[in-house]
Amino acid sequence: MIGITDLTSSIFDHRLFCESPLSIIVRNEKEAKEDILKYVVLKSKGTFIKFEDGIFKGSSGIYHKEDDYLSFKKSCDGVLLLDRGNRHFLIFVEVKSGYDEIKNKAFFQLISSYVRIKTLLATIDTYRNEEYEEVGLIVSYPSARKYDIESNSEYSMSRRYVNSRWSSIINKYDYSLRRKNEVCMQMKHFNIDKMHITPGVVNDTLSVWHVDVAVNVESGEIDLDGVLGSMLPLQLSNL
Repeated sequence: MIGITDLTSSIFDHRLFCESPLSIIVRNEKEAKEDILKYVVLKSKGTFIKFEDGIFKGSSGIYHKEDDYLSFKKSCDGVLLLDRGNRHFLIFVEVKSGYDEIKNKAFFQLISSYVRIKTLLATIDTYRNEEYEEVGLIVSYPSARKYDIESNSEYSMSRRYVNSRWSSIINKYDYSLRRKNEVCMQMKHFNIDKMHITPGVVNDTLSVWHVDVAVNVESGEIDLDGVLGSMLPLQLSNL
């Protein structure tokens, strides 16, 4: 298991990591705007290690941009390690206001952050991939619409939000998240398996969960122990 000292005494700037028991704040990158969800407070009886924003912004120039959607220069709003008893989590958090932003941006931001953080952690000798449960967590106002792909014309109209290259798989992810608040994202759908990453550094899938906050609030509070405790490993679907 990796600890805060392992990170702050590594080759990386020690200011990029902070430890916090019981709670941590994750801020929306657009928090300066009005009438949006600006930040969420995640609470747990465990201990958090937060990767500060600079870990992404300071190195974005070296990464590849696939297109306007998938860019490894982009990142999610927060990356956390959480130690809670005998369970250890690596959590990627994205804070959104409008639910449709999830479809257009959040899935891609999570994938980019996942790959970048996993390759970073691979350089720390105390990090053991098999010790951690990996979770993507999207926090937003609730979806006003639960789509039926086969019969709902409103869902068909929404398919235009994502360009044709990604539309098929992203719409399936979106459908699952709207209906079940969970989806199992597969790295192969984003061509990660073709990017010559050392085997074993990234896993084949990332379980992503959606958590609602009240409509129009500027901040939300989430019992992360309750959320994580209710999670079961997501099985690969036919996506």
